Amino acid sequence: MEIRKVLITGATGFVGSRLCEVLFLTRCVDARVFIHSTASAARIARFPLDFVVGDLCDRNAVAKAVEGCDAVVHLARGTTRVMQKGLRNLLTAASAHRVSRFIHMSSVAVYGNNPPDGSASETEPAHKTDLAYGNAKLEEEELVFTFSKRFALPVVVLRPPNIYGPYSGFTLGLIDRIRSGKMGLVDGGKNPCNFVDGGKNPCN
Repeated sequence: MEIRKVLITGATGFVGSRLCEVLFLTRCVDARVFIHSTASAARIARFPLDFVVGDLCDRNAVAKAVEGCDAVVHLARGTTRVMQKGLRNLLTAASAHRVSRFIHMSSVAVYGNNPPDGSASETEPAHKTDLAYGNAKLEEEELVFTFSKRFALPVVVLRPPNIYGPYSGFTLGLIDRIRSGKMGLVDGGKNPCNFVDGGKNPCN
């Protein structure tokens, strides 16, 4: 499988921006970025990337963005309409253009606020819980797997925990709370929490 060009949605977010930076600086593949607005694209605008401005809910715009790409990395999030209709449009276009890989960003939130012990393994099934965001991500996953089975679309679903690193909203919020003296420690700071470093090179 040779991937020469990848379409990235949600490219102006923390993870998307970092991915764009690394893809450009390492030249491992060419990136086409699909963004809703240029207003929040300052971090990646300094790179001569292939920019496409459009709406994920616009089926024609999405189909045009996917054309010529070998893979799709879907990082965008937004309203319920974007998370469902936008994702469906993207999957439809990816299937039609026979991309070699569709990577969808989900979340460990699919296991709810009180995840079972088995959730440490990828074989643990996820079910609806009392966590609305997790249920929304679970619905997205189900749609991704439906397209995979129906159209033989090669998919990868990622379920990261809290992602930290430079420009991370989670990291900046944590630092602000520490500076303000409003940071609470559970069990003296010994409470376990899952993290993944969002600053690492995703090409490795």
